[in-house]
Amino acid sequence: MCVDDSPAELALMANVLPEVRALQTPRSGQGWLQLFEALQGLFAAWRVSEEDRARTDSAARAKSRAAAGAATPVEPGSLRHLRGFDLELTVRHDAFGDPRSLELVNKTNQFNLTGERWSASDWLRTQQAPGAFCVSARLRDRFGDFGTILVLVGSMRPEGCAELQQIVLSCRAFGRGVEAVALDWLCRWADVGCVSGRFVDTGKNAPAAKFLRDLKCEWTGDGSWRLTRPLIEVSAKAVLDDTGMRVRSSDG
Repeated sequence: MCVDDSPAELALMANVLPEVRALQTPRSGQGWLQLFEALQGLFAAWRVSEEDRARTDSAARAKSRAAAGAATPVEPGSLRHLRGFDLELTVRHDAFGDPRSLELVNKTNQFNLTGERWSASDWLRTQQAPGAFCVSARLRDRFGDFGTILVLVGSMRPEGCAELQQIVLSCRAFGRGVEAVALDWLCRWADVGCVSGRFVDTGKNAPAAKFLRDLKCEWTGDGSWRLTRPLIEVSAKAVLDDTGMRVRSSDG
């Protein structure tokens, strides 16, 4: 996003970095209102929330986590160095109603299936689709609360498969295996035998592609992927065994 009062600078930005959205500085009070509405649509945050405060505090806690992790040798492909971190994942099934869900979808770049950004009306249409679901997950450890760090959005298909329109994971929670655990929870909660979706390479979402490859998903030529429940269960069990992560529902 770039806001500038110079048409020449905005044109240069469009030529050099076409992926950046460029907006002209308003020249009237009404123009400023329209700009703020456009920014709200892109970033979906009018106020400082508890999630925002949690992200601010996480920088200091990250140093403590790094120091604790450095004391334990890291085995390739293992998460055993996290066993003493007291990881706890809390899953919420009715996450359409949580403003943080849409905010995380629209702010996440690296672990993002398609790079799509959704307006409030898009979100409402998604919520009203037959079989729609939105599951989120909140992570904490002995150093503090990460806040809501993962959102799964999709719909249940008649053939017993959960079709995901989006998986997003905050970069603050990378390397902890929560994405595999959350997919496993989704399969058990919805009682489905597979999870499928679409992947679009945005140039920024390599971590999402790597996750799908590591779980050995089935790919089709149009960028669609499919994961069977047994593959998801094996991956999730390895995470839980290594880390000792506790998983619970916000419903109790």
